[in-house]
Amino acid sequence: MFTSVLKALLIHPNPLEREALTAWFCQHMQLEVIGRACCPAQLTDVPPDATLLVIFDYGSDNLPAKIATINQKNPQLKILIYSTAQTTSRVRELICAGVHGCLDVTSDIHESYEAVTAIRKGRVFYGQHIIGRLVNAFETVADLMTKHPTQTALSTREKEILALVAREYSTSRIASKLFISIKTVETHRRNLFQKLQVKNVVGLTKAALRMGVLG
Repeated sequence: MFTSVLKALLIHPNPLEREALTAWFCQHMQLEVIGRACCPAQLTDVPPDATLLVIFDYGSDNLPAKIATINQKNPQLKILIYSTAQTTSRVRELICAGVHGCLDVTSDIHESYEAVTAIRKGRVFYGQHIIGRLVNAFETVADLMTKHPTQTALSTREKEILALVAREYSTSRIASKLFISIKTVETHRRNLFQKLQVKNVVGLTKAALRMGVLG
């Protein structure tokens, strides 16, 4: 169980479900829901002590753009999306907008718990359905290499480490799994940041999804 309570905001279009979800998140995820709305447009003022925004996305227009704006104005806020998105393009848009967690609306309590745990620790989390949609969208390895030539610059070991980082493995856990030293893992991570031109783990995860190394 969690040792602290996160103050959260909840967006869901249905008032009754919003009430039920408020109680559910409080009971199972130790979230104190301090603000609720039916859509992002209603979220005009974000309390400074709010650290998590949970959004249930049922195909809302321009949601990725709204998320990007919320991120820009409220850098302390982590965003967890439950999405009905059936297209890869929609999922990619949500991820690129800067969400910290993305789950299918059918996700169970275990996956929800994993997502909230990851976000609490400053990591990102994508559910299996979400990852599956992205990975299955790539046509062939050859097509992928053509579209994303950066992948050709990564060694086999770097691709392994990139995939494990995207799956939220810690540096020590990666070292143990691959039978290499922690220092070696740290060196590979630095190289990945440079080669992929990203600044943080969120950027590495996006690159892993884009390049298909999670398959």
